[in-house]
Amino acid sequence: MSAASFRAMEENNHTLGFQATASEGGNMRERSANLFSDPKMMELQHYAKSHKHENRLREAADLEERVRQAQGIKTRLPPPDMSEAALRTDGCENVNKILTKIGSYALIPECKMGQTLPAGFSFAESQADPKFPDRVTSMRMDTFQTRLQWRDKMDDCLRRLMQDMDLARDKRLKEYSNQARCDHLDRIYEWYETHGKKEARKERAAPPYVRYSHDGPVMPGSMRVPRKNLLSDKTDKKKESHGMSQSQSSPTLMAAGAMNMETTPTPS
Repeated sequence: MSAASFRAMEENNHTLGFQATASEGGNMRERSANLFSDPKMMELQHYAKSHKHENRLREAADLEERVRQAQGIKTRLPPPDMSEAALRTDGCENVNKILTKIGSYALIPECKMGQTLPAGFSFAESQADPKFPDRVTSMRMDTFQTRLQWRDKMDDCLRRLMQDMDLARDKRLKEYSNQARCDHLDRIYEWYETHGKKEARKERAAPPYVRYSHDGPVMPGSMRVPRKNLLSDKTDKKKESHGMSQSQSSPTLMAAGAMNMETTPTPS
């Protein structure tokens, strides 16, 4: 190989390497410019704002009401939002809770002035509001408190990591600034998936579409035909067509019938 050809090969490899580096840098710059539209960033921001699972835990354990009772505060909760817009969005769950609560109440018989309720409808205040919960309830309370403390720490760490992303905007980083922001986001998301585990899956936003299996059962009200019915219809049609093809007369039988008709004498 001559020196000229070797020099040309080196220049070609250097040009290809520069083009590859430029394309990677362009992708990094584009991703860094649209970083807040990145799916990873959107999921992290949704997790930091969403506390649906925590609210479900609080409602299941009546934590807010227990705290008020322990502090001796008698505050009245605000009435639920029963406007038309609220009922159309998430009002079905609120209406269901209210109706279930009303349905659990016993029907109080009518009493005239000065009469007392029957023994079955009157109970002592100590029975309605026990001050000393049982052991199972206290264990559940400890478990819920631990999970809520873990979520507070998780939110605090995630907010601090998201703030550290602004440090990559330093002008001294020059071209490395875009790559530093993207790498930092990838590391945050990896940490979030590792330590979030079940909590991260529960807080993840549901996709705006419905999935179904071709072999699974049909949902109530769906116009989709089950696959089993389609397969059975196809097999029935094949059997019917096969039976009709077998019932057709063969050419030999038709020829024998024609000969019999010719030999049969006609009445005079």
